[in-house]
Amino acid sequence: MSLFVSALIVVLGDQLLKYAVFNFLDGPVVVSSFLRLAHVTNPGVAFGIGKNIESSPWGKYVFVFLSLAVVAALLWLFGRYCKTRVWARISLGLIVGGAFSNLIDRVMFGHVRDFIDFTFWWTFNMADLAICVGVFVLIAGILWEEKAKKSVLKATQPQDSIPSGGGD
Repeated sequence: MSLFVSALIVVLGDQLLKYAVFNFLDGPVVVSSFLRLAHVTNPGVAFGIGKNIESSPWGKYVFVFLSLAVVAALLWLFGRYCKTRVWARISLGLIVGGAFSNLIDRVMFGHVRDFIDFTFWWTFNMADLAICVGVFVLIAGILWEEKAKKSVLKATQPQDSIPSGGGD
């Protein structure tokens, strides 16, 4: 699966879910004692960080610019390092797709639309979830590759010869 396919799946899935929740649910829907679907708008970034920046005359553009910069940096990273690694293509696709879907919200609505509300956590959306999973897979993949490289290096290094202990 390519970066672009996984990113497209994230964008389409997230935007369709947001459309459904914000257009067909009249308010919070209780799914369980700890989960509900709710209409929440987030003018900031993850966990509401920077929500007051949005109120400044240039605040909206700061987050749009940052989102574009992150997507551009990830695409550069992909082109530079990740073309041959399936896990890296998928993880970067999840991150790029999530960032781009939230960027669509910022441009169209002036904020990000969140709807998954665990009562003990912040409210988020599928794009946020894709970003978190993508970052986790990326970090795990990097750590796994580093461990594999160390194992190969250790296996290919000559072992120190052990003295026979003969004192001759």
